[in-house]
Amino acid sequence: MHNYYIINGVVEFHPAVGTLRDLKEPGHVIVLNSPASRCFLLLIENVKTIVPQQEFMDVVWKMRGMQVSPNTYYQNISILRKGLSNIGLADDVIVTIPRIGLTLASNIQIKKLTSENRVHVNPEGLNFIKDSNKDLLNSIESKETNRELIASQSVSDLHEPEEIKRKNPGREIIYWGIGVLAIIAFFCCIALCIIVYEENKHFDDYHFSGVGKDIHMRVVKENNENYVFFIDVIPDYTCRLDNKS
Repeated sequence: MHNYYIINGVVEFHPAVGTLRDLKEPGHVIVLNSPASRCFLLLIENVKTIVPQQEFMDVVWKMRGMQVSPNTYYQNISILRKGLSNIGLADDVIVTIPRIGLTLASNIQIKKLTSENRVHVNPEGLNFIKDSNKDLLNSIESKETNRELIASQSVSDLHEPEEIKRKNPGREIIYWGIGVLAIIAFFCCIALCIIVYEENKHFDDYHFSGVGKDIHMRVVKENNENYVFFIDVIPDYTCRLDNKS
């Protein structure tokens, strides 16, 4: 005597032999490997609840004396998804709950039946979903990883992973260049102020005396009277400054 299940009224699942049979086309049968079949049975037995990844690994493998990696878990879940899809069930029969585990879709209908007859499987027309093909496993693992990643990103309270900040040599060079230019500009301003100050310093000993024809007269403070007298005596004298350096 063994239990078997009718899924959504269209697929018959026999855990004892790991078969999925299309009730509309009885000749269409999918054969799962043992771990994938046990994963599906665990989901059925815990319908309406979430099964954590660790529970899958404990029940499906560890209780049978096997230690497996998370990759093996992902591979067999992907094999199960592929088998369900090939038999005609929707792709969203198995729902991923990010960072928690898996559960069956809320609208799935499961009917448990018991039979005393042994299950006979006709090898003709069977489709085997095995884990022996390395290329298939690599492809499945990649798809499952992407599925988990996309699902995890859809959770509203999931924080985005922290980005690794890498140094940008070009940007650092630009910052250094700007700093050097700022320092040069600062010292240029100081030099310009000194030059202007030195030029005006020549007239520190003079004071403004008056305005003549096209000239401004400045005289030395100490000899103010002498220069005024000189200009009064020779009014037509033309002053010219020769700057020889």
